[in-house]
Amino acid sequence: MKTKTLNQSQSERIRFIRVYRNISQEYIASCLNLSQSAYSKIETGQRKLNIERLEKLAKVFNLELSLFLLYLSGHIHNSDIIKEL
Repeated sequence: MKTKTLNQSQSERIRFIRVYRNISQEYIASCLNLSQSAYSKIETGQRKLNIERLEKLAKVFNLELSLFLLYLSGHIHNSDIIKEL
């Protein structure tokens, strides 16, 4: 399974959605079968994400995977993603 290292901007975008939706790191970590500290490393860009975990994150955030990936790549801005949340 391929993994992708998140750059700082991508990890900040994941954190932005989590905070905007008022979801705890603990909850998302449990959805991804990770510890809270391991999930925290995702939000700081220190941990890689595979497509399976990206899919799970999109589901937790209630976003289509394609929209989530466009957001992470910078093609959709915060103000636009808020409309989808």
